Amino acid sequence: MRSPDQHAALLSFLSSFTWDKVLQQTDVQTAFDDFYSIALAILDRFYPFHIITVSSRDPHFVTPRIKALLRQRRRLMHKGAVAAADSITVRIGQRIASRNRSLFSRLPRGSREMWSQVRSVTGKGKRSHNFSNQSITVDQLNQHFANISTDSHYTCPEKKSSVFHSVETFKEYSIFRSLDTLKPTAMGLDGLPDWFLRLAAPAFAQPLTYLFNLSLKCSVVPRQWKSSCINPLPKAISPATCQDYRPISITSILSRVMEKSLVKSVLYPVLTYPDYSQLFSDQFGFRPTGSTTAALIYLFHQVSSLLQDHDYVHIIGLDFSKAFDSVRHSSLTSKLANFPISDCLYNWIIDYLHARQHQTKAGGQKSSFLAINASIIQGSGLGPVFFTYLMPVIYIRYTLQICFLSTLTILT
Repeated sequence: MRSPDQHAALLSFLSSFTWDKVLQQTDVQTAFDDFYSIALAILDRFYPFHIITVSSRDPHFVTPRIKALLRQRRRLMHKGAVAAADSITVRIGQRIASRNRSLFSRLPRGSREMWSQVRSVTGKGKRSHNFSNQSITVDQLNQHFANISTDSHYTCPEKKSSVFHSVETFKEYSIFRSLDTLKPTAMGLDGLPDWFLRLAAPAFAQPLTYLFNLSLKCSVVPRQWKSSCINPLPKAISPATCQDYRPISITSILSRVMEKSLVKSVLYPVLTYPDYSQLFSDQFGFRPTGSTTAALIYLFHQVSSLLQDHDYVHIIGLDFSKAFDSVRHSSLTSKLANFPISDCLYNWIIDYLHARQHQTKAGGQKSSFLAINASIIQGSGLGPVFFTYLMPVIYIRYTLQICFLSTLTILT
């Protein structure tokens, strides 16, 4: 439970706090270890853990945060602080209203589905089984996901030796803006939640700017960013096997902040280079101006233009099974080496992909960590750009041409 008094105490403390211990470090891992130890100690000091139990007897709108407010209001009423208790009553009402709006914001169109949603909210519908009651364990799922993301013919990518880096890529104000505008998102295994980073953005901007530049300059990724947590998402109504689950990875928020900044400042501008712009002219996924609508318009235009001179047009669709999770790092980096990016960033990406591990969490259970040596790390800021821009562009185009030529040969 977080209160305005806690926020005020935190900001007052950070206003006079110095990060000299972090800023004086030249070793990347040591600097990140110092930052995380300090940040986590501050988090535990001002926001200690409180155990709040929400049982099935509580109404659907009662969350742990609302229950904590109810307890706080009860204590204030016993002390006779009626005005303070009334202000908490207003906050409770606002949270209940906000929760109800979020639950009913996406109501299905059909009456049957709508009443099913109502029954799930009121607790009168059939409760779904918890993951812990299923025959599949989190360790089995984690092993299944690790097998997919393991390259049996793994070849370690070679780093470039002609490294020169003298310009600071990250500026303090841009890092502050990235932290200050963080959207609510899942917390990574490093233990720093989004609301804490957003609230302490003025104090965290300076040390993080130094850490990001140091990490890029040395081409070293801290070990706190190389572990991810997988939340399995069912692909079927009643999943029976490990194949019925889709892995949704959750990485460190700070890692995503740095990755997205690199994507925006370095990898996206590659699209405007004259020598490479034609490679991405027909790519629509994960681009600033790309969308499903744009892809459909482009496809409709191409088909309409061809139909003016031909009686019919063949459209061939390809789907790569487990494409994101089985990308070979050697193939990815070999294509990445041909693009105009600095050697420091290229080596940083290689270190980012190296020695990664993940665990699976579901139903209140956690699996052990397993190492992986493939995939583009779903849930990361770099993953979509790796897969869409750097890996399959040329391969898919030539595959489509071969398939089209084979089709014409069969028809003739």
